[in-house]
Amino acid sequence: MTAHAVFLVLAVAGWISLAIWVVLLVGRGGFWRMDLRLPEAPADGDGDGGGRAWPSVTAVIPARDEAGILPATLPSVLAQDYPGPFSVIVVDDASTDGTGRVAAELAEAMPSASGCAPLHVLRGSGPPPGWAGKVAAMDRGLRAVDDIDEIDDETEYVLFTDSDIAHPADSLRRLVRHAQDSELDLVSLMARLSTDSAAERVIVPAFVFSFFQLYPPAWVNNPTARTAAAAGGCMLVRRQALEDAGGLAGIADARIDDVALGTLLKRGGRGGGNGGESSSDGGGTGGSDGGTDSGSRGRTDSGSRGGSGDGSASSEDSNCRSGCSGGSGSEDIGVGEGSASASSSSDGSSSSGFIRDDGSGGGSREGGNGGGGSSSSSSRENYGRVWLGVTTGVRSLRPYPRLADLWDMIARSAYTQLRYSPWLLLGTIVGLVLTYGVPPIVGVVGLATQRWGVAIPALAAWGVMSAVYVPVLRLYGLRWWRAPLLPGVMAVYGAMTIDSARRHWQGRGGAWKGRMIESGE
Repeated sequence: MTAHAVFLVLAVAGWISLAIWVVLLVGRGGFWRMDLRLPEAPADGDGDGGGRAWPSVTAVIPARDEAGILPATLPSVLAQDYPGPFSVIVVDDASTDGTGRVAAELAEAMPSASGCAPLHVLRGSGPPPGWAGKVAAMDRGLRAVDDIDEIDDETEYVLFTDSDIAHPADSLRRLVRHAQDSELDLVSLMARLSTDSAAERVIVPAFVFSFFQLYPPAWVNNPTARTAAAAGGCMLVRRQALEDAGGLAGIADARIDDVALGTLLKRGGRGGGNGGESSSDGGGTGGSDGGTDSGSRGRTDSGSRGGSGDGSASSEDSNCRSGCSGGSGSEDIGVGEGSASASSSSDGSSSSGFIRDDGSGGGSREGGNGGGGSSSSSSRENYGRVWLGVTTGVRSLRPYPRLADLWDMIARSAYTQLRYSPWLLLGTIVGLVLTYGVPPIVGVVGLATQRWGVAIPALAAWGVMSAVYVPVLRLYGLRWWRAPLLPGVMAVYGAMTIDSARRHWQGRGGAWKGRMIESGE
């Protein structure tokens, strides 16, 4: 190949990359702005002069071996400044570090004057066949809303939140107000992830940027658009909407539970009652009943109430709202396999570095862009109403002090979310090269050789890329000079995804807290 042909190829690659970034800038729902936040609380506190009827809410917190982090996070949930009925359920998924005991002790130690919510601790032995651990734990907690006598039977909303998430005191009040005022079935916030370590400051902003690149909040929040998503650290769900969509059985084996739930609620529609339409774990969980009848919320084939198990048991609870001096007991809900949790960080941190959505009923999230995906719009009127935004108040406290920690977190499930497909892996890498690799490499080559027809489009693409990355850096309080380094960060994400495939081929993929993610092949 002649030098002229080589530079022609480089010029074409540069123009392709520039075209990609122009489309991302102006045609991707303004995903990069990072400006969709919950409305500020009004001055009068309730927003209607104190006349608002606050619905009953139950928080469900899946937890597996989280005794170390619960003391920093659980009190913030128990102490929510919420005017309506509020209870908290911690689902201890066969923990070996005393997670359930720690949760009960924390509730007991809360000051009696704090008005904290009553806590119920459920213990289980792991997920039943066909269920992902965290989804099984969420389902266990959801069913316990009816099984536990002390919880209001008229619970209207369920707050699914991860064990590593700390909430400001007004978090629940603002979530519920927005859900009521906007008539939403799901309100979800991308919690602010930890950026205390140098590795986190490099990797985390790129993760958030890439997530919103695939799932632009403006599209997610549009009730006529097909795009659906959520962020697992903070998801307030209207209970009736979840029942109408078929319950969590419709996403029983979803490894990326948050996007799966957002898809289930939005594409299931209001009154659509068909949760099986949705999937978001790459392998396609929609329609899989996980051993349950997905047509009704969590009912097993035997007819007893329960999606990931059945039965119930009484308990002793610490009723911290009336005084936190009582002991917080535990209870076993369900028989068979018990409850479960693959509790992750607020972003569903089992996600890999890349994101993909095939637009065919659900998307897989791998944490980055992976070459795009399809998120078509539709005029369907029965889409559920979901809302996704950002926050700096709701925070993940889970630390990733070393690059190796982040690498393991991402590589654990990246290939799972590519459906174990070598072709999708190849497409992801090609997409990353065109989108992130071409601008700096071709731009520098063009400058060095004074081939301006090569340099200009590539450098322009690099400039647009850097400009749209600045808002997420500001969200995390980081300096602008990190923006031009994004191509290098995405190269690391590419290596993580390749390593995820390698681990899978060697039979080591998906290991997490003593459990393995089944390949489903």
